[in-house]
Amino acid sequence: NTINTKLTSPEKLQEKKRQVKERILELLNQSANRKISNRDVAKKLNVSSASVRRYLDDIEAEGKVKQVGKDGRSVFYTVI
Repeated sequence: NTINTKLTSPEKLQEKKRQVKERILELLNQSANRKISNRDVAKKLNVSSASVRRYLDDIEAEGKVKQVGKDGRSVFYTVI
């Protein structure tokens, strides 16, 4: 299930961002252990790792997820 990344207007960009963040939360809630890595999200949503990192940082700032680990492959995110 991919997300259209070819949107241009500010409103459409905000809507795309909202949809991707919502989908990330769905993936987290659907995972058996309620945790997910940046790499998993990038693969499942067909979005770059850099974009996923920004989305996850935003979701973390909103208090919805928590990053576990500092950097590298051992980092994952869990639902708060």
